Amino acid sequence: MAHVDEAARRLSKSGRTLYAVLELKKGASPEDVKKAYRHLSSCVCCSLAAVAVVAAVFAVEHLNHLLRRLIGGNTNRMSRESPQGQEPKVILETKNITKMIIKR
Repeated sequence: MAHVDEAARRLSKSGRTLYAVLELKKGASPEDVKKAYRHLSSCVCCSLAAVAVVAAVFAVEHLNHLLRRLIGGNTNRMSRESPQGQEPKVILETKNITKMIIKR
């Protein structure tokens, strides 16, 4: 319980009260505090789908980096060929979509 009091004291010294963090007025009911806390924690925590997408994008980028290191100077020849028979336009669209997902 001491660490809770210490955290509250630190917030008060920095000019922010716990009510301000939860965007509540002083004297709010315990039910309102619970709702505000749950809302704030849901905004902070990532959804599992977003985590999975970021992990997949990271894995693809890591594999691309390793491929470039293995190939060395032959990257120009490889970039002109479409991998697995896909059109280059489709590959570029996929990269743009992944960049948009990462920015969110």
